[in-house]
Amino acid sequence: MADATAPLPTKSPHSRSHARAIPKNAGTWLSEGHFLAILAFLLYTAVSVYFIFDLHYYAGDAASRVGNAYYVLFSRNPHLGAIGMIWNPLPSLLELPIVALHPWFPAVVSRGIAGNVVTSVFGAIGVYHLNHIIRGFAVPKWVRITGTLVYALNPFIVLYGANGMTDLLWVTCMLGSYDGILDYLQQGSLRRLMMGGFWLALGFGMRYEAVPFGAFVIVALIVTQWGKTQAAQWQGSAILLGSPIVFVGGLWLYFNWLIMKRPLYFLNSSYGNLAQTATGSGVNGALARAYHHPLASFLYVAHFGFLYWPI
Repeated sequence: MADATAPLPTKSPHSRSHARAIPKNAGTWLSEGHFLAILAFLLYTAVSVYFIFDLHYYAGDAASRVGNAYYVLFSRNPHLGAIGMIWNPLPSLLELPIVALHPWFPAVVSRGIAGNVVTSVFGAIGVYHLNHIIRGFAVPKWVRITGTLVYALNPFIVLYGANGMTDLLWVTCMLGSYDGILDYLQQGSLRRLMMGGFWLALGFGMRYEAVPFGAFVIVALIVTQWGKTQAAQWQGSAILLGSPIVFVGGLWLYFNWLIMKRPLYFLNSSYGNLAQTATGSGVNGALARAYHHPLASFLYVAHFGFLYWPI
């Protein structure tokens, strides 16, 4: 049995033949990835302005999250607990600095601009991470840029990069996790592995889907190293990757218990996710036909899979 106290190596022994390419302009701030991310941010911001001021389009959940941030700062009893204990709190927390401008710019709340700004920023961060992931596999530059643009300009990505919802925030957290994990596997960078874990923790702050996603990613990390490294290394890497999300999840359970006296209040309260799912409030006709019907379920998944074909 390997010594559990042995330090983790700084280089992964199974990665030398697949080392990620180091960009030539890594020392400059405005790299290719940064440039594409800035363009994406400008695009998503422009689309959000079009949604808000021309189409008068507001996503209901996005407006509610802005409302939660508003209650924290401007309710009759301003306190952080006013953010609510149902939805993941991070989107509303990120909106707090923007919502604080409400006395001077009421539209940041009344028109939900705070949420749109956050999604535009995270959409751009996701573009950067995807470009960095592709760059690491040493593909031609035109392939790398084309792949990044196909993602950034996908209509669904543009929509969710501009509408204040959490979907693209969650996608960005997944891309950040993949980016850090790949750097660890191909360069042996423990710092980058910790960044992958950090993005997993942020993902839990965005969406509860981070729990199964994180579990599968940790298992995949272990399987990738199984038999190729010492037990101490794959055990340690799994702990480094999983510790942040476990810690953040524990904090969320604690705050639910401390404030609402029920650690699973976010899940099984009358306003929780299970209750909302039971009402079927978010079910459309196509999804209703897919319930408990294998063929209809397959056709539903295939339909939306083709909508996402560039990805």
